[in-house]
Amino acid sequence: RLENANRLKAVVFDEAHVWVDVNYRQKLRFLPLQLRACVKVPFFLLSATVPPSLQSNLLDTFCSAQASILRACTTRPD
Repeated sequence: RLENANRLKAVVFDEAHVWVDVNYRQKLRFLPLQLRACVKVPFFLLSATVPPSLQSNLLDTFCSAQASILRACTTRPD
C-alpha cells in the first residue's frame, strides 16, 4: 500500500550480513524473496562486515542481479 501511495521509496537492511548466516532466524529466511515479489522499489543492503567470499550469497538471497557494490578499506591504524 505504501508503494502504491507513492510513500515507499526504498527498503533498507542494515547489518545485511546476517541474512547469509544459516543460524539467523530461520522463519525470516524467505522474507527478502517475499519483499522482492511485493514491492518494486530499490533495496539497500548495508554491512561493514561482508567478506568478499559471501558477497554473491548475499546478492542471491536478495535476488539482486543488478547491484552496485561500494567497498572501502576497513583497516584503521591503532
